[in-house]
Amino acid sequence: MRELLVTHNGSGKSYVDANLRAANLDGVNLEGVDLTWADLSCATLRHANLKNANLAESLVLHTDFTGATMTGACLEAWNIDSNTVLDDVDCQYVYLLRHQQERRPSSGDFAPSEFTKLFQEVLSTVDLIFHNGVDWKAFVAAFNQVQVENENTPLEIQRIENKGDGVVVVRVSVPPDTDVVNRVERRDRHRS
Repeated sequence: MRELLVTHNGSGKSYVDANLRAANLDGVNLEGVDLTWADLSCATLRHANLKNANLAESLVLHTDFTGATMTGACLEAWNIDSNTVLDDVDCQYVYLLRHQQERRPSSGDFAPSEFTKLFQEVLSTVDLIFHNGVDWKAFVAAFNQVQVENENTPLEIQRIENKGDGVVVVRVSVPPDTDVVNRVERRDRHRS
Protein backbone atom coordinates (compact mmCIF):
# COMPACT_ATOMS: atom_id res chain seq x y z
CA MET A 1 0.00 0.00 0.00
CA ARG A 2 2.92 2.33 0.64
CA GLU A 3 3.83 2.05 -3.05
CA LEU A 4 0.26 3.01 -3.99
CA LEU A 5 0.37 6.11 -1.80
CA VAL A 6 3.75 7.14 -3.21
CA THR A 7 3.35 6.32 -6.92
CA HIS A 8 -0.44 6.80 -7.18
CA ASN A 9 -0.51 3.72 -9.41
CA GLY A 10 -2.12 0.51 -8.21
CA SER A 11 -3.48 -0.64 -11.55
CA GLY A 12 -4.42 -4.33 -11.58
CA LYS A 13 -3.35 -5.00 -7.99
CA SER A 14 -5.24 -6.54 -5.09
CA TYR A 15 -6.11 -4.50 -2.01
CA VAL A 16 -8.62 -6.98 -0.57
CA ASP A 17 -9.55 -5.99 3.00
CA ALA A 18 -7.08 -3.07 2.87
CA ASN A 19 -7.33 -0.23 5.36
CA LEU A 20 -7.26 2.92 3.22
CA ARG A 21 -9.39 4.89 5.65
CA ALA A 22 -8.89 8.67 5.20
CA ALA A 23 -6.23 8.08 2.52
CA ASN A 24 -5.59 10.81 -0.03
CA LEU A 25 -6.00 8.93 -3.29
CA ASP A 26 -6.78 11.93 -5.49
CA GLY A 27 -5.96 11.16 -9.12
CA VAL A 28 -4.69 7.65 -8.31
CA ASN A 29 -4.85 4.93 -10.98
CA LEU A 30 -6.85 2.02 -9.56
CA GLU A 31 -7.96 0.55 -12.87
CA GLY A 32 -8.88 -3.12 -12.51
CA VAL A 33 -7.97 -3.31 -8.79
CA ASP A 34 -9.66 -5.59 -6.29
CA LEU A 35 -10.89 -3.52 -3.33
CA THR A 36 -13.25 -6.18 -1.95
CA TRP A 37 -13.92 -5.50 1.76
CA ALA A 38 -11.53 -2.51 1.68
CA ASP A 39 -12.16 0.37 4.09
CA LEU A 40 -12.11 3.58 2.05
CA SER A 41 -14.19 5.54 4.54
CA CYS A 42 -13.34 9.25 4.67
CA ALA A 43 -10.86 8.78 1.80
CA THR A 44 -10.62 11.17 -1.12
CA LEU A 45 -10.60 9.63 -4.58
CA ARG A 46 -11.23 12.80 -6.53
CA HIS A 47 -10.55 12.19 -10.24
CA ALA A 48 -9.28 8.67 -9.47
CA ASN A 49 -9.42 6.01 -12.17
CA LEU A 50 -11.56 3.13 -10.82
CA LYS A 51 -12.41 1.69 -14.23
CA ASN A 52 -13.24 -2.05 -13.90
CA ALA A 53 -12.40 -1.95 -10.16
CA ASN A 54 -14.03 -4.42 -7.79
CA LEU A 55 -15.54 -2.46 -4.87
CA ALA A 56 -17.70 -5.37 -3.65
CA GLU A 57 -18.56 -5.01 0.04
CA SER A 58 -16.17 -2.09 0.44
CA LEU A 59 -16.79 0.65 3.01
CA VAL A 60 -17.07 4.04 1.32
CA LEU A 61 -18.72 6.09 4.05
CA HIS A 62 -17.95 9.82 3.77
CA THR A 63 -15.76 9.02 0.74
CA ASP A 64 -15.25 11.67 -1.95
CA PHE A 65 -15.43 10.28 -5.51
CA THR A 66 -15.85 13.68 -7.21
CA GLY A 67 -14.87 13.38 -10.88
CA ALA A 68 -13.73 9.74 -10.52
CA THR A 69 -13.98 7.34 -13.46
CA MET A 70 -16.01 4.26 -12.48
CA THR A 71 -17.02 2.62 -15.78
CA GLY A 72 -17.25 -1.16 -15.41
CA ALA A 73 -16.79 -1.13 -11.62
CA CYS A 74 -18.43 -3.85 -9.51
CA LEU A 75 -20.46 -2.24 -6.72
CA GLU A 76 -22.00 -5.35 -5.15
CA ALA A 77 -23.10 -4.56 -1.60
CA TRP A 78 -20.76 -1.58 -1.28
CA ASN A 79 -21.52 0.43 1.82
CA ILE A 80 -22.26 4.06 0.96
CA ASP A 81 -24.01 6.71 3.02
CA SER A 82 -25.54 10.13 2.48
CA ASN A 83 -22.08 11.69 2.93
CA THR A 84 -20.51 9.69 0.09
CA VAL A 85 -19.81 12.25 -2.65
CA LEU A 86 -20.56 11.06 -6.19
CA ASP A 87 -20.58 14.44 -7.96
CA ASP A 88 -19.47 14.49 -11.59
CA VAL A 89 -18.55 10.78 -11.60
CA ASP A 90 -17.61 9.66 -15.11
CA CYS A 91 -19.38 6.34 -15.57
CA GLN A 92 -20.90 4.63 -18.57
CA TYR A 93 -22.09 1.49 -16.74
CA VAL A 94 -21.47 -0.56 -13.58
CA TYR A 95 -22.14 -4.09 -12.34
CA LEU A 96 -24.22 -4.73 -9.23
CA LEU A 97 -23.01 -8.33 -8.87
CA ARG A 98 -19.56 -9.90 -9.24
CA HIS A 99 -18.32 -11.54 -12.42
CA GLN A 100 -19.84 -8.74 -14.54
CA GLN A 101 -23.44 -9.60 -13.66
CA GLU A 102 -26.41 -7.23 -13.29
CA ARG A 103 -25.14 -4.46 -15.55
CA ARG A 104 -26.64 -1.01 -15.00
CA PRO A 105 -27.95 0.30 -17.23
CA SER A 106 -28.81 -3.07 -18.74
CA SER A 107 -27.99 -1.69 -22.20
CA GLY A 108 -26.44 1.50 -23.45
CA ASP A 109 -24.71 3.97 -21.16
CA PHE A 110 -25.69 6.21 -18.26
CA ALA A 111 -26.74 9.69 -19.32
CA PRO A 112 -24.71 12.51 -17.75
CA SER A 113 -25.26 12.58 -13.94
CA GLU A 114 -27.55 9.51 -14.12
CA PHE A 115 -25.05 7.40 -12.14
CA THR A 116 -25.09 9.93 -9.29
CA LYS A 117 -28.90 10.10 -9.28
CA LEU A 118 -29.17 6.30 -9.25
CA PHE A 119 -27.02 5.94 -6.14
CA GLN A 120 -28.62 8.88 -4.34
CA GLU A 121 -31.92 7.02 -4.76
CA VAL A 122 -30.29 3.78 -3.65
CA LEU A 123 -29.38 5.39 -0.33
CA SER A 124 -33.01 5.03 0.70
CA THR A 125 -33.08 1.35 -0.28
CA VAL A 126 -30.90 -1.66 0.35
CA ASP A 127 -30.63 -4.75 -1.79
CA LEU A 128 -30.24 -7.92 0.25
CA ILE A 129 -28.56 -10.45 -2.04
CA PHE A 130 -28.89 -14.14 -1.24
CA HIS A 131 -26.75 -16.55 -3.23
CA ASN A 132 -28.33 -19.87 -2.20
CA GLY A 133 -31.99 -18.96 -2.03
CA VAL A 134 -33.72 -17.55 1.04
CA ASP A 135 -35.04 -19.24 4.17
CA TRP A 136 -38.17 -17.05 4.16
CA LYS A 137 -39.32 -18.03 7.63
CA ALA A 138 -35.95 -16.98 9.11
CA PHE A 139 -35.90 -13.82 6.97
CA VAL A 140 -39.37 -12.68 8.14
CA ALA A 141 -38.52 -13.41 11.78
CA ALA A 142 -35.26 -11.41 11.51
CA PHE A 143 -36.99 -8.59 9.63
CA ASN A 144 -39.70 -8.27 12.30
CA GLN A 145 -37.17 -8.51 15.14
CA VAL A 146 -35.09 -5.67 13.66
CA GLN A 147 -38.20 -3.47 13.43
CA VAL A 148 -39.03 -4.14 17.09
CA GLU A 149 -35.43 -3.54 18.26
CA ASN A 150 -35.35 -0.23 16.38
CA GLU A 151 -38.54 1.14 17.89
CA ASN A 152 -40.71 0.13 14.95
CA THR A 153 -38.50 1.74 12.31
CA PRO A 154 -40.54 1.46 9.13
CA LEU A 155 -38.92 -1.05 6.78
CA GLU A 156 -40.73 -2.04 3.62
CA ILE A 157 -40.00 -4.74 1.08
CA GLN A 158 -40.16 -3.01 -2.29
CA ARG A 159 -39.25 -5.82 -4.64
CA ILE A 160 -38.17 -9.47 -4.70
CA GLU A 161 -36.32 -10.76 -7.75
CA ASN A 162 -35.20 -14.27 -8.59
CA LYS A 163 -32.04 -13.82 -10.67
CA GLY A 164 -31.54 -17.53 -11.33
CA ASP A 165 -28.80 -19.89 -10.13
CA GLY A 166 -30.07 -19.52 -6.56
CA VAL A 167 -29.55 -15.72 -6.47
CA VAL A 168 -32.47 -13.82 -4.92
CA VAL A 169 -32.50 -10.05 -4.42
CA VAL A 170 -34.83 -8.49 -1.83
CA ARG A 171 -35.02 -4.67 -2.06
CA VAL A 172 -35.90 -3.03 1.26
CA SER A 173 -36.65 0.67 1.73
CA VAL A 174 -35.22 2.25 4.87
CA PRO A 175 -35.43 5.72 6.35
CA PRO A 176 -32.34 7.92 5.88
CA ASP A 177 -29.56 7.56 8.46
CA THR A 178 -30.54 4.07 9.64
CA ASP A 179 -28.20 1.18 10.28
CA VAL A 180 -30.86 -1.49 10.61
CA VAL A 181 -30.37 -3.29 7.30
CA ASN A 182 -26.92 -4.63 8.17
CA ARG A 183 -28.54 -6.29 11.17
CA VAL A 184 -31.19 -7.91 8.97
CA GLU A 185 -28.49 -9.29 6.65
CA ARG A 186 -26.39 -10.63 9.53
CA ARG A 187 -29.34 -12.35 11.19
CA ASP A 188 -30.56 -13.97 8.00
CA ARG A 189 -27.05 -15.23 7.14
CA HIS A 190 -26.73 -16.83 10.55
CA ARG A 191 -30.07 -18.58 10.26
CA SER A 192 -29.65 -19.79 6.67
